[in-house]
Amino acid sequence: SEAMVAAITGFSSESWPIRNSSLLLYSALVRRSLGQQSSKMEVPVSGISGSEFFARHAHLHPFLLCTLNESTATLDSSHPRLFPTLILLSKLLPSESSFPTDPFLMDSFVVPIRQCSTHGSYMIRAVAARAIVPVLQSSHVVAYLGDLIRSLPTCPTEVDNCAKPRRMNAIHGSLLQVRELLTYYLFRSPQDDVKRDLICNVMPLLGEYMWLATAKN
Repeated sequence: SEAMVAAITGFSSESWPIRNSSLLLYSALVRRSLGQQSSKMEVPVSGISGSEFFARHAHLHPFLLCTLNESTATLDSSHPRLFPTLILLSKLLPSESSFPTDPFLMDSFVVPIRQCSTHGSYMIRAVAARAIVPVLQSSHVVAYLGDLIRSLPTCPTEVDNCAKPRRMNAIHGSLLQVRELLTYYLFRSPQDDVKRDLICNVMPLLGEYMWLATAKN
């Protein structure tokens, strides 16, 4: 865990050799800690869960959480440690269960990752959408998706009356998170109860926002 902290911290260095060495170290540590994974932009289907990962590397939980909070304090520019932090979280698997006394609660990452949905960088929004899947407890997925969907505009005038481009980034980031969560829990997750709740309580909400996928947007 100390090596991972050093690697991610090195991304903030003003020295190019240090940044380059940090990237090489970070890549090697991710492969070693999580195993060889596909480079595709998708949530992994095999690997290690967040709870198991942080049980092995306890020091990384507060470090990554602190890094996320610092990085999202201002979203006007990209913090150099934000992307590697999100990449690492996105490569974890959702934990099957969590308890309030668990010192490594994955839910603590939800708020700063959701804030990344408004980021000006497409890549930050995309990787944040993948990272939300493993950090969000399955029992909270339906409520979270409902909140995301209801935050979307129901007609073009709601967009025109809001500040751009920040508002458009937020819409795009929210849609990315909706897609990643629905894709995982409808097609990859073994939890049938969550799938039923999504079909019954979330899918009907999407009809009002389908105009976002038309020429009106």
